[in-house]
Amino acid sequence: MVNPKDFRKAVREPDLRADYVSQFGIVKPPYVDVVAYASPADFQALKQRFGIAPAPGSIAKTYALDLEGLTNGSHSEVYICDPFFDMLQGKPSKLLDINGLIRENTIKNHEFEHARHYHKGIDDYPLARFRVEDGQVNRLLFGAVSELFAYKSEADGLRSIKRLQGGYVQQVIPGLLREAMIYYDWLFDARVTKGADPELVKELREKLDPTRFIGF
Repeated sequence: MVNPKDFRKAVREPDLRADYVSQFGIVKPPYVDVVAYASPADFQALKQRFGIAPAPGSIAKTYALDLEGLTNGSHSEVYICDPFFDMLQGKPSKLLDINGLIRENTIKNHEFEHARHYHKGIDDYPLARFRVEDGQVNRLLFGAVSELFAYKSEADGLRSIKRLQGGYVQQVIPGLLREAMIYYDWLFDARVTKGADPELVKELREKLDPTRFIGF
């Protein structure tokens, strides 16, 4: 774990962010090759490599290195973006320390969860269930389900951090639920579910409602 003072400095001084991320005390799983800081100047290179840059406002982005090998051993790279820090500008040091824990939890239990899905699949939902009639993978639907499982993992991780007890978790979880609802709504979007097995879509809608699946 990184010294809380280092996180405070990285929030206040953008030039220190790459060094902060490089000394993360988070142990990478074997299928995550890189955890690095990406400034806006790096986004074009990421877009050229992966076809898409981190979305505006994203605190982090996980890229599968082998889309053809999705869920069959693909490794990933994780990039941490400025909102990871900028959203905390102006907060007092004590809150920065707590939010540093929250941010580390996001990497361990959200971004690394995506990497796990890319490497070995989503629990209870093998890749074959996301294939459409032409045999291609419905990656939008796979991505939405991966997000919902990642938000659940992130919420469970927050609940396990003792320093975040005493009401603080209850302040954070509703925000995660709101973000997760964006992806749950995708399950009702015909552009996302196009070609998918109707029984799978029905099951996902029933089981992954964030108010029950993630909870408070």
